[in-house]
Amino acid sequence: MAVKIKDLMALLKFGLSFTVLLSSVLGYLIAVYKNNLSFEISTVISLFIGGLLITFSANTFNQIIEIEQDGKMNRTLKRPLVTKSIGISTAFLIALICAIIGFIILYLGTNTLTSILAISSLILYAFVYTPSKRLTSLCVLIGAIPGAFPPLIGYVAATNGLDFWAFYIFGFQFLWQFPHFWAIAWQLNDDYTKAGYQMLPTKSGKSKINAIIILIYTLICVTISLLPFFIGQMHLIGFSIICAMGIYFLYKNYLLLKYLDNTSAKNLMFASLLYMPIVLVILIF
Repeated sequence: MAVKIKDLMALLKFGLSFTVLLSSVLGYLIAVYKNNLSFEISTVISLFIGGLLITFSANTFNQIIEIEQDGKMNRTLKRPLVTKSIGISTAFLIALICAIIGFIILYLGTNTLTSILAISSLILYAFVYTPSKRLTSLCVLIGAIPGAFPPLIGYVAATNGLDFWAFYIFGFQFLWQFPHFWAIAWQLNDDYTKAGYQMLPTKSGKSKINAIIILIYTLICVTISLLPFFIGQMHLIGFSIICAMGIYFLYKNYLLLKYLDNTSAKNLMFASLLYMPIVLVILIF
């Protein structure tokens, strides 16, 4: 049976995958600027296509492993593996082909370290983070590791090595994911509970203690984002912009703490989506 385009796009999570690639390209641009390197369009194309295929693979393996849980949640009931519009064996083949071709493109078009980091992120996301969601609330911490790889992969694609900025953008992205993902988990808590997932920091659900924990992590993330200024690696204008965005981000956290509702959580999620790329762009310019 032929696979429909809309089902394939849902399996690969097409829109989300492009969002992930954005931070990877920003990581590459940061590396070019910070290290006075030349912009190589062939490297960017390889990074984009190879990274996209690796992300497609990770998303597909994730849905194969979680098919039973997806069948229990309202938001995932129409996923192609749940509705059987795509078979598991077909999905597995798609994931495998995407992983192999993505790895080859990154290996030949960027460098060995980039391809190793990319395939490592796939393994960590699909085969460590995904099954851990049924076992422990620490799954968010586990998932934040491969989730922080995209800008690092982009950076290493340009430098073929690890340095202060590589670890900095990895650390920033790692910390940013906690308030971002918990804002999503807050909105979907009822669905996650149906599937047996505890995605919020504690078992208390949409509670004040969880809102406080989210606020603390946001404060740490905002503080880390300002570090380059204090070591002389950011101009005052960039510092001012990031400060303003950080205050906005924290204000949305405060509203969640005050109201403890889904609307505030949704607004916090959007604030996080605005905050992250702005910080990375400031590092470029």
